[in-house]
Amino acid sequence: MVSVATREQRRTISIAVEPGLLARLDQAAHHVRVSREEMLHYVLLHALHEDEVEDVLDAIVADRAYCDPENQEEIPWEQVKAESHERRGE
Repeated sequence: MVSVATREQRRTISIAVEPGLLARLDQAAHHVRVSREEMLHYVLLHALHEDEVEDVLDAIVADRAYCDPENQEEIPWEQVKAESHERRGE
């Protein structure tokens, strides 16, 4: 197990996720033969790793902006595409 926390040190949380996301979590857990709890714990540790937190936060902000109907006219699609190609070295 990745964590050094004992069972007594852990806290229970309740989250709501879409059925498809839960299915993906369960499939990944099954693939590596760990419980759903262990898989979610690992995913959270990985996502919140110091080097990657900014990327996760940027993705959340970008996703919210993308899904906001009022933003659809404000998103500079050509700039987004150009920057994406630049990052990929295209």
